[in-house]
Amino acid sequence: MRYRDALIVGVLYLFFLFIQFHRIFPSPLFSSSTIMTDLAMTAGTAGLLFSIYFLSYAFIQPVSGIMADRFGGRFVLLLSGGFFVGGSFLFAFSENLGFALFARILIGLGAGAMFISVVQTISSIFSTRGFPYAFGFLEVVGRVGFFTAVFFIPMFLETLKWQTITLYVSILILVLIIAYMVLIKVDGNKDKKKEDVVKNSDSTDKEKIKILDAFRIKGYLPLFFAFFFNYAVAIGIVSWLPKMSLDIFSVEASDVGIFTSFYPIGGMVGFALMGFFADRVFSKRKPILILSYLATSLAVMALVLSITMGKFYPPIFASAIFSIGLFSALSAIAIVMGKELVSPKVVGTIIGTLNIAPILGGSIIPW
Repeated sequence: MRYRDALIVGVLYLFFLFIQFHRIFPSPLFSSSTIMTDLAMTAGTAGLLFSIYFLSYAFIQPVSGIMADRFGGRFVLLLSGGFFVGGSFLFAFSENLGFALFARILIGLGAGAMFISVVQTISSIFSTRGFPYAFGFLEVVGRVGFFTAVFFIPMFLETLKWQTITLYVSILILVLIIAYMVLIKVDGNKDKKKEDVVKNSDSTDKEKIKILDAFRIKGYLPLFFAFFFNYAVAIGIVSWLPKMSLDIFSVEASDVGIFTSFYPIGGMVGFALMGFFADRVFSKRKPILILSYLATSLAVMALVLSITMGKFYPPIFASAIFSIGLFSALSAIAIVMGKELVSPKVVGTIIGTLNIAPILGGSIIPW
């Protein structure tokens, strides 16, 4: 890998860190800030504010995948980056629920399209064997953003307003976009040639596929449903666990942040091990999906049993949340499997349609 390629990949990883940060950002705000009163929200509208990101993210996935395949990842990333950082700034200055919802829609649209461009670019840089490791590390970095939101934001809110924190985050995202523009401008013609090679490579697959065509590809539907289940459970539980713990168990807000942080920690471990499990342990992808499905189900049963009994057992909560993070991460092998079903020319489209599954799951359960 060239030095400049490494810098570009580094910036792309940081983009994903902020995508994951904004994904969960409202959750700690609901329990640790004045956002509920500032925006005159009820529990229902709070769920809508959280879920609207996922709905817009899911909506843009197939569209951005097609655009990335036809116009290139750079164009889509810069366009979506404008939506993403614009929505972030707007959220920082929101004075009512309407503006906040519009801001979250912009953030979701930008984040969804950015994710497709990031994955497409990384898949063009790394080999087929190296891609699971590169994608796994991408998700590890993303979980760092997730961890920052659920663990550190409650601490920052003790001295800063939620609007101030959002403004600082928006400035950092803007700096990253400028850095990316500088890198691709300097790299110019070399990367353009690389994109042309990917676009014009020979393949027996179709030059273009429609969104619904993805569901007709053999082996696609099991990936879609496994991805939907694991992330529906993971995002649903993590989004409402803080408020549920406060209401049912009267746990301190700082302690809730600690327990919730076990989810991104588990995710970091899971994504770090994803390539190892795929290549060294099973030598196949399918067993990983089955394992993640069964293990996530058991963890959820443990949490539900504890909540039903009205008993707060810290070891059970920590272990269950860690397990959900770990095995929902392993289920992301579906992205790698989806990429391997098609030619490089339609990677964006197939990943865009496949990634609807976890985002729909993440939007339906919290709402």
